[in-house]
Amino acid sequence: MALIILVIAAVVIGYFLARSKYSDSIDETTEKVSSTTRSWADSASGWVNTKVLRRKSAEPFQEWAAGTGAEYLPDDFKEWLGDLSDEKATDFTRALDEYATSLGYSLTDLVEGDYDGKPALMQVFVEAIVIYSQEYRKAREVQQAEADKEEAAPADDEAYASADDKKPAEKSTSRRKRGESETSESTA
Repeated sequence: MALIILVIAAVVIGYFLARSKYSDSIDETTEKVSSTTRSWADSASGWVNTKVLRRKSAEPFQEWAAGTGAEYLPDDFKEWLGDLSDEKATDFTRALDEYATSLGYSLTDLVEGDYDGKPALMQVFVEAIVIYSQEYRKAREVQQAEADKEEAAPADDEAYASADDKKPAEKSTSRRKRGESETSESTA
């Protein structure tokens, strides 16, 4: 009961404060707190988008490779990257981004030009990208070849299965029944 009275008293006091001369300063303080909270939330969401979620599409990297990054990359890499479908280019860019992060580089920073003033870092990073792309291509080719083999294998198994006319296994009598008949014969 005392809790209910305390809640009612807090509501009444809050109402009178909202109507009193202090209401303007309370409103200003509330606005300051909410705007500060909004700005922190916006900056946090921006950080999450750039650092955690990263860009989902391959377009920024492809544009960089065709534009400002073209001078650093070999022609076969640029041709291969340009021939990829959107889905495959996005898969490659995600994998490359994870690889770059494991090396301590950022693909986003590369695209945005943060390495332009650091030629040594740029050279090492671009060499790592080229080497990674070669190994990525080899791995995808091997995976595709294995997938093609697996698709062909079930068709071959079906052809062999129809040629073999195996008889189903015959049922044997239960040990339990054999054991019961032996004990009944021994008692007789």
